Amino acid sequence: MRHWRVAAGLLALVMAGQAHVSGPWSRTGTYTVRRGESLSLVARKTGVPVAELARANGISNRDRVRRGQVLAIPSERRAPAKGPVPIAASRPLPRLPSPVVVVDGSRRYQVRRGDTFAGIAARTGSSAAELMRSNGIKRGTSLRANTTLKIPGPPWLCPVQGGRVDFSDGWGDPRPGGRRHVGVDLFAFRGTRVVASVGGTLVHESGSRAGLAYRLRGDDGNEYYGAHLHSLGTRPGRIERGALIGTVGSTGNAMGTTPHLHFEIHPGGAGPVNPIYTVQRWC
Repeated sequence: MRHWRVAAGLLALVMAGQAHVSGPWSRTGTYTVRRGESLSLVARKTGVPVAELARANGISNRDRVRRGQVLAIPSERRAPAKGPVPIAASRPLPRLPSPVVVVDGSRRYQVRRGDTFAGIAARTGSSAAELMRSNGIKRGTSLRANTTLKIPGPPWLCPVQGGRVDFSDGWGDPRPGGRRHVGVDLFAFRGTRVVASVGGTLVHESGSRAGLAYRLRGDDGNEYYGAHLHSLGTRPGRIERGALIGTVGSTGNAMGTTPHLHFEIHPGGAGPVNPIYTVQRWC
């Protein structure tokens, strides 16, 4: 117990900026330990040797890190070079005025000459009353060509279904090579179903970093990306909401970690936004 208090005390000093990190490393940021992670896994994610992580945080027992523990993450100090040296910077993260929360699979429809509420409803699987309610249109109002209507859709689905799902806000966490984490990790048992949150077009992707991965171009105009799948469960092409995409795993650079789905949301197919707000609502 005494030994653990001493280690905790050293960690507090480091986090307060009062402890000196020995060797050619200096503190540059922090990392919050997640469920199932070890010091060696944190070292692999951040690119910092285990020994340097242990030294920076006053840890003598490298197997003793706990979920929620905040670690100081040092970076290597290099010898001064001759002449001006450019400042290294990580890729900037998108900044939004408010959180993005995906509520349902709503999509847009541009009214054409001759369209009626009943005709649009029949083609989109809705009803005239739902169309008017979703768009704030009073009964008796005429449709105008080129007007854009919101077509209501079913509620958004959590992409991991069939068991317990754990997650935390890891948006912006450091990654090797100056990268940042631009998604959320959904932890579940290996083999847990991964499904389409909305209907859309499915594309399979793979690589040494992502392992087995997919990209879903949703009917709602958003793009969804998932990585580290254990298996793929359907062919690319049209897929409906709730259909099986694959299963949770730890492929790619997640090999040896707790099985999880790395999940991203790209509104309008543009840059990623923090998916934690949507995941908190539906998972």
